Amino acid sequence: MPWPPVNNPLPEGEEEDIAMEEELAQQAGCIYLRYDGGNGWNKVRKGSTKITWVFMNYYKWFVPQFSMAPDHTIHFWWDRWRAFFRLQRGYEYAIYQSWQMRSAKRLREIMHDIHNMGAPHGWIRDDLWKRLEEF
Repeated sequence: MPWPPVNNPLPEGEEEDIAMEEELAQQAGCIYLRYDGGNGWNKVRKGSTKITWVFMNYYKWFVPQFSMAPDHTIHFWWDRWRAFFRLQRGYEYAIYQSWQMRSAKRLREIMHDIHNMGAPHGWIRDDLWKRLEEF
């Protein structure tokens, strides 16, 4: 898959068979996401829940803000999140942009909660916690 994701439009004259795409996603053990304009994708809650899951399982670098994350880290997180879904063809980049905005917001919320708690969650390594306290 190219990085960053690009839109792969359907061949001219071909229409998307949503029922077939959803069935293929289910067979692969993932969720089919369609682009949904302002919301970014349908099934918003499932997509957002997986963003939190990715951060809690793969927060391995000092990244107090999403905008400070190096490209390889963002790519890593995207790949982990993307593994849960089959994306609507032709809208991969639009879904990626929505994912970036939602991920930035979610990481900000997580860091805010951690700061207010004054203690690390069990999923943050001690060395990262110390750096976050200094930040």
